[in-house]
Amino acid sequence: MSVFELIGKIFKKLELGEKLDKVELALLKSVLKKDFKRAAVFAKAFIIHYSSLPDGLKKKAKPARIKLELITTKAINNIVDGREAFNEDEKEVLIKLFNDIGLDGPRVARSYINNFNVLFGYAFKEGLATLDKEDVLQPSFRKSEEEKEKLKL
Repeated sequence: MSVFELIGKIFKKLELGEKLDKVELALLKSVLKKDFKRAAVFAKAFIIHYSSLPDGLKKKAKPARIKLELITTKAINNIVDGREAFNEDEKEVLIKLFNDIGLDGPRVARSYINNFNVLFGYAFKEGLATLDKEDVLQPSFRKSEEEKEKLKL
């Protein structure tokens, strides 16, 4: 049996709710772990870059980050509905968004698009959610630092 046939057999069993054998289960686990790790690394690199931006640039990049999250959600929904993740216009927008965030837009967008699947999208969105928490926590941290400076005077 070819690998392609094995994958087809796995999908058929999953659709029918049948139990997978050891080989099928191992293959599925391996693929999911590999895809998740790839997505998590991509998301982590993005988060590190975005978090290290100076405050002024981060403020300018925030609308692009929010739009990127929306496009990611739409791409997940497109795949679930059996469509291509991104249309040509969205691919161009992704290049601009990554440029606006201070990255090499064409290169990063190409990597993002080529690696994109539902699992990648969810892992990336999970990473972006940590940035939302950081945005909420950061002002109160700054305020306490400012208060500490005032107390020193």
